[in-house]
Amino acid sequence: MAEQRTTIRPDAGVDDTALLEEETLRFAQELLRISTENTGDRARGGRVTEVAEPVPGRGSVVARLRGAQPEAGVMVLHAHLDVVPTEPDDWTFPPFAASIHDGQLWDRGALDLKSYAAVLLATARHLARTGIVPRRDLVFAFFADEEGGGVDGAAWLVRHRPKWFAAATGRSWSRRSSARTRPPR
Repeated sequence: MAEQRTTIRPDAGVDDTALLEEETLRFAQELLRISTENTGDRARGGRVTEVAEPVPGRGSVVARLRGAQPEAGVMVLHAHLDVVPTEPDDWTFPPFAASIHDGQLWDRGALDLKSYAAVLLATARHLARTGIVPRRDLVFAFFADEEGGGVDGAAWLVRHRPKWFAAATGRSWSRRSSARTRPPR
């Protein structure tokens, strides 16, 4: 069995946890302040980064961070960026202000799933900044249209841009299947 290594830049010993936390919060607030309401109406508008916008206003972004052992396959880390519509009058705090109250971040999408998108983005930047090279390629995918069924987001990308997910394997725990999955060739 081949030895598994993670490559780290020699000066990467500096603890930048505070920077990682600050960037994660800043990215979350910036993402949350963008109203990405999705009504489901389709007519509404080392690193390799790709952008696809099958419907105006519904863009997805995919970035690949190369790993040390390409033969190890690819891990896809993903989040969606759209949110269900909201009535601002129903909210204690403005739904797209990314307000912090009592140490908590309040916004439409803070739990589903823009804050996690911020964690992924901050992690990708941390890996690049510290020179950490993961064992396998990491694909960071930020999808549009999850709230509308994914037709113009993940489903569209897998169907029309399968090379972006080449060598990705894993297990799907969707409602429909728990079988091992592999992207179409």
